[in-house]
Amino acid sequence: MALATVGSSWGARITATWLFGGFLAGIGAGILVGGRSVPLPEPLKVSLAAILAVAIMVLAGVQWARAIGRRMGIASSRRLTLAGALGFGPAVIVAGGILTLLESRVFGVRILPIHLIYGLLFVPAAFLVAAGTTLAFGVGVQFEKMKEWRIALTTGAASALAFLIVYLAMDAAGWRVGSPGAARRATMLVVTALGSLSATIAAGAALGRQIKVDIGSMNSSST
Repeated sequence: MALATVGSSWGARITATWLFGGFLAGIGAGILVGGRSVPLPEPLKVSLAAILAVAIMVLAGVQWARAIGRRMGIASSRRLTLAGALGFGPAVIVAGGILTLLESRVFGVRILPIHLIYGLLFVPAAFLVAAGTTLAFGVGVQFEKMKEWRIALTTGAASALAFLIVYLAMDAAGWRVGSPGAARRATMLVVTALGSLSATIAAGAALGRQIKVDIGSMNSSST
C-alpha cells in the first residue's frame, strides 16, 4: 500500500464524513420522528426517535470502519462491521447517558457558571466518544494490545483538545453558553456542533497519522 493513500488528511476526511455526518443525520432524523407533527403517543415517539438516531449512527460507524479497513488492506468485512457497529454508536450512547445524568445533578446544584459546567462536561465527552470508537475499531481489527490503547488515548486526547479550543474560541467571541440571549441564538447547539466537527476531524487526523506510521514501520521491517 502506498503511504500517500493514508495520513492525517485522509483520516480526518473519512472520519468527518462518516462519523460527524452520521451524528448529524441521526440527530436530525430523531428530531423529525419525535416532532410535534408526528401523530403518535409521546413515549412511542421518543423511543422511535432514539432507536432511529442510534441505528443511523451505528450504520455510519460501520461504513467508517469499512472505509478505513479497505485502505489498510483488511479483507474481513465481518470484523470491520463489528468494529464499526460496536464503536461509534455505543460510544455516543454512553457519553450521552453520562451527560444526561451529570447535567441533571450539576446544573441543579449550580456551583459553577453554566458555561464552565458545559466545558467540564462536554470536553471529556468528546474524549470518551473518540477513544471508545477507536478502541472498538482497534479491538475489532486485532491491533496489538498496547497499540489499541495508544491509538484510543491519542485520538481521544486530540478530540478533547479540539473541542476545548473551539469552546474557548467561541466563548471569547461572545458565544458563551448560558449567557443572556444565548437561547435565542441557539448558542449551545452551535458551539456543540462546531466543537463536535472539530473533535471528529482531529480524532480522524490522529488516527490516520498513526495508521500511516504503522504501515510505514511494517513496510520497513519487511524490506
